[in-house]
Amino acid sequence: MSVINDKASLFKDKLLYEITVGRYPIGTKLPSERIFCQTYNISRTTARKSLDELENCGIIYRRPQVGAFVCEDAISKISVLSESVQTTDAIFCFPADQARNTLIQTIFTSCKENLPKDINLSIMFHQQGHSYNTNGQIPNIVIIHMPDGLEALNEFKDNVECLVLLNIVDDSYNYISADNYLGGKIMAQTLINSGHKDMACIGSVGFNEGSDFRQRFRGIEDVCSQNSANIKKHILSSKEMLDVTDSCCKWLKKTFHECPEISAIMALHDMLAIHVYMALDILGYKIPDDISVIGFDDQYYAENMIPPLVSVKFPAEALGLSLAEFIVAWSKGNKEPIQKIIAPLLLERKEKCSVKNI
Repeated sequence: MSVINDKASLFKDKLLYEITVGRYPIGTKLPSERIFCQTYNISRTTARKSLDELENCGIIYRRPQVGAFVCEDAISKISVLSESVQTTDAIFCFPADQARNTLIQTIFTSCKENLPKDINLSIMFHQQGHSYNTNGQIPNIVIIHMPDGLEALNEFKDNVECLVLLNIVDDSYNYISADNYLGGKIMAQTLINSGHKDMACIGSVGFNEGSDFRQRFRGIEDVCSQNSANIKKHILSSKEMLDVTDSCCKWLKKTFHECPEISAIMALHDMLAIHVYMALDILGYKIPDDISVIGFDDQYYAENMIPPLVSVKFPAEALGLSLAEFIVAWSKGNKEPIQKIIAPLLLERKEKCSVKNI
């Protein structure tokens, strides 16, 4: 697989641009390899490789013991070289209601920042319940987050060269996903290691079989089963999501009445953990003295909550980088399919998960 942001390619592109805009005019001598290394923080090997490529293209010439110079016809050759570069079009497709999702923003930004300029990465929003539509564009690669049922992808799959699912695992498709199952295991094992045996877990709509939430809960279930721990699950309905804090209050009140021994809550994503925090405060419980709470994602606010939220970090940056690596490799002719899973990481804050005082 190609290395993203190859320093030699980036340095070569920089030199081409600077020759084009006149920083290094026709016939002028270029700085020495040593100066280039200091200026651009690159190795001598990287500088030499880039200059070799420019010489092979007839854009510069070298005079032994003197240095490298810009050729008389460098501009025209750079123009021809630019026209010969074929671009790859990739579309990042996700539901409109995910536009404010900071994790999606991080994945997209990480991907885009690691793509060369000859790859175009666009965003397309889709409305759940409707067919996918690229508005007349015929992209080479489409990355889909939160597909509206895998069946709906079949027709769309036939209209693009390459389709990649993001954060969902299905062996019929290319995918790059966080290991949500492992993340769920980490959540449960962290609490069990802290002495918890009776726990509750709350999720939200979108809990279909292949979803990240479902995979997280499978991991939680398996760890609890292996450790003889008890777990009560609740999935908020669409109606309950209209007022999440109130719904959490009602659920927690009912759950504590039925199972007063419960000492920890697992929220399948950090946004739910916020509402669990507020609901516990309304009900008079202290975190972590009375109830421990653990989330998933490590959103920007998690470490600054009062008390700090213990959370499993969603590997957003790594997902974006992996997408970029795949897109670049694919654009260079490597059409190998990808089915990649990236492990999450537990982030324990200053206040650890602890068994409630009884």
